[in-house]
Amino acid sequence: MKQLWTYITILVLLTLPVSAFAEKYFLPIAASEGLAASYNHFLAKRDNDPCNIHDYSGTSRSVISLILMQQAADIGGLPFSPLFRKAPNPGRALLQVKQGKAVAFAGDMWRCEADDTMIISPPVVRKGEFEKGIYGKKENRRLMTVRSLKDLQKLSTAVDLTWTQDIDVLQKMHIGSIIKVPRYSLMLRLVDSGRVDFILGELGGSTKDLSFQHYDITLYPVPGVKIALNDSRHFLFSKQHPMGKRLAQAVTRGMTVLRKRGTIRRALEQCGFINKNVHHWKRLYPENTSAIDSGPASR
Repeated sequence: MKQLWTYITILVLLTLPVSAFAEKYFLPIAASEGLAASYNHFLAKRDNDPCNIHDYSGTSRSVISLILMQQAADIGGLPFSPLFRKAPNPGRALLQVKQGKAVAFAGDMWRCEADDTMIISPPVVRKGEFEKGIYGKKENRRLMTVRSLKDLQKLSTAVDLTWTQDIDVLQKMHIGSIIKVPRYSLMLRLVDSGRVDFILGELGGSTKDLSFQHYDITLYPVPGVKIALNDSRHFLFSKQHPMGKRLAQAVTRGMTVLRKRGTIRRALEQCGFINKNVHHWKRLYPENTSAIDSGPASR
């Protein structure tokens, strides 16, 4: 009988994931102040267990991205909890990764943001999946009646000065006035005060009209039109931090599993980032939609 129980115990142990035997780490993760707060708020509603989350609705892509990183690391044999190193914006947070003060950036970042101080993961958001709406005040009739790129070029916008992809797209779209600001909250306040007409925002959220409210400011998308950002987004790990390579390897192993299971795509759909309700909306930029590769990434 004792031998039978020993045999059963061995079988059970063999079926457990690698992470069941792995020590849990507390790692310095660079994040904007807003992302850190949103992550903690979301986890508090889910028993503070990111690896047991299967319903990804009710929060932003950025929060879900960090949860996917933790789930991938857990599968890859290096489970961790973040010790946030907070910064006022993503650019300042990424600098901590480059300097080795943080092991990784909390969410996903554009591939073009990576340099030789960082290790890049497989894509979280694949090329062609990142679409944005044109958000502003519902009372702004000039904005809400935009139906072409020419219409939009006559208006003004604000953008975080560290959002290089958004700035690049806005410049290529030849928007009449582009104000660069150091914080996301200032983007919203400029729209709310009427100093600029719109900002670019993700077409997610749980509201039927796709509106969102931050800092007590509610903005609405121009109905029927959107733009696309033609790049992929990845996790970025520090080569300078002693745990950077180990975490990158664990996350890469785990992401392969999550991608095969369909977890990454499902998570992006459930949080509203990939929104089937706007699939038929007209892309103002790039106007030639064939220029966007919406299929699987080749990397």
